[in-house]
Amino acid sequence: MSTLFVAIAAFFGYILAYNLYGKWLAKKIYCLDDNRATPAHTLQDDVDYAPTRSFVLIGHHFAAIAGTGPIVGPAIAVFWGWLPALLWVVFGSIFIGAVHDFSTLVISMRNDGKSVADIAKSLVSTRVRILFLLLLCFTLTLVVAVFCTITAGVFINTPQSVICVWGSLPLAMIIGYINYKLKGNIVIPALIGVVILYFLIWLGIKYPVSLPASWGDPQKIWTYFLLAYCFFASTLPVWLLLQPRDFINSCQLYVALAALLIGMVVISFLGKTDLIQAAPAVVSVESLASDGVTADDPIIKTAQPILPWLFITIACGAISGFHAMVASGTTSKQINKETDALPIGYGSMLMEGVLAIIVILACTAGVAVIGKESAQPAPAAVAADNAAETENAAAEQAPADSQAKALRAHWLKSYNVSLSEIQNKAVPRFIEGGGRFLETIGIPFAYAMAMMGVLVASFAATTLDCATRLQRYLIQELGVKNMYFATCIVVFFGAALACMPSPTGQGAIGMMLWPVFGATNQILASLTLSIIMIFVKRSGKPCYFLVIPLIIMTILPMWAMILNMVNWITTPGTSVCGPITNNHVLFAMGLAIVCIQLWILVECLYTLAHTVPQKVLDAKEPDAPNA
Repeated sequence: MSTLFVAIAAFFGYILAYNLYGKWLAKKIYCLDDNRATPAHTLQDDVDYAPTRSFVLIGHHFAAIAGTGPIVGPAIAVFWGWLPALLWVVFGSIFIGAVHDFSTLVISMRNDGKSVADIAKSLVSTRVRILFLLLLCFTLTLVVAVFCTITAGVFINTPQSVICVWGSLPLAMIIGYINYKLKGNIVIPALIGVVILYFLIWLGIKYPVSLPASWGDPQKIWTYFLLAYCFFASTLPVWLLLQPRDFINSCQLYVALAALLIGMVVISFLGKTDLIQAAPAVVSVESLASDGVTADDPIIKTAQPILPWLFITIACGAISGFHAMVASGTTSKQINKETDALPIGYGSMLMEGVLAIIVILACTAGVAVIGKESAQPAPAAVAADNAAETENAAAEQAPADSQAKALRAHWLKSYNVSLSEIQNKAVPRFIEGGGRFLETIGIPFAYAMAMMGVLVASFAATTLDCATRLQRYLIQELGVKNMYFATCIVVFFGAALACMPSPTGQGAIGMMLWPVFGATNQILASLTLSIIMIFVKRSGKPCYFLVIPLIIMTILPMWAMILNMVNWITTPGTSVCGPITNNHVLFAMGLAIVCIQLWILVECLYTLAHTVPQKVLDAKEPDAPNA
């Protein structure tokens, strides 16, 4: 029952936080006022700027910020135990992540939908804008390349997901046309669309799609298809594809979350698993001694210290700099009225926290459940073998302590491995654990796993096309005004990075750079918080609520990046070009990012110290501050 208790307590905390802290920010700090016209109305062009109903935009924003981040991060982080991961997700999302997302959305909305980089120019200096743009462009190019690699890998390893993921695109365009041009009710078409999606999942299981061998390297071919899709997704009107597709994906997620929660309730009452029994609260030799784990076991031997790595591993779900790009890139251009910013900015981050909590529970209590059936090989699952079936029989007949040992033993079968192996297999762990929850309510395990696989693939593709659109905005801000040419630049560099040959295989250059992304993403969040603090102080409002989040997000990512740099410079790497190894490249990029962070931080702190409130912003004043 502890699994269910933890879920209920966390969800209640989120509801309380939204109605107390979120509404306090909206009313007392940002004074949201529907009498102010938003950029969606003042700059409406029906391509990027388009007024959108709040529940539709929530779906788009949530799908864009979620991606696979709140799945991968927590699925890895339970390697250190479920309690630290749970606490960081709950308190991080309430007091840091949701404040970061909501504040960025409001500030961008009050500045014609401009990016954080352009706002930094107005508040700090042109130098900071350029440095911000460099960080943003680097991060987004990496996201495009790596998520192409990841999504292509999903299609190769999970061919049953192909029909559903690609079939959702024409479906979304039809719904977008009904909603925007015919002014129809989007809810009924979207619900029908979700039903069709689940039919497509069944169709994908029946007819999995694999590329013919005569076409060449499937990794490269799928990458080309995905980048072609990204080009069109980035240039089509936002109401035609992105909004409805993300809305359908979010509805699909809501259905999946509801099913997972029901499965969690059923599995708790049936006593088939329990969070406290299934996995250690904090992983240590002492907590696993009764399970026969020693200091030489991989789960102990390869573990990095919780500080700072937990706070870098779990980004989406607690706080992520990528969210600022979405909030100030696409979402702020579609807000219909100011009060919509609270549910979209603050609420969506809490919803992502809910997803992260479910992932934590699925990767602990869910993974520990031993299935009734023999394992069927599936690319996205770690199926039970003969030994697991024996453990299951013992767990059903033995007393509670024996059942606890059986559950813990099965969890350790997945997590008593090296940290690098967990990083490579985090998504399969979630798919298996979520599949066990769904199996409990009568959904066949094969279909349940396909549901989870399609969910992951759909959100990976969402992150991919959203990142392409955001990168296109940045290229246009740098002076390339033509939308199509700017998108070609984004696609070209994404393809060059994703398809660049390397000693370790196709697309490995992009994956080689991935370690830089985790810390860089959190560094972006830190710098965005400093811009938010300047804006709030300049508006004449108290900014004390940002001090602790800014300190935490300044120290931990820099700490992690420096530790990474020490590791890269002292460890032999793989040759990329002559004597230059991958670790040399990583070290150079890490050093550049730390230098940029320090430069921006110093300028922001200097500006903050010399900022004088220009006027108090309240609901009676229709004009935003001169920012």
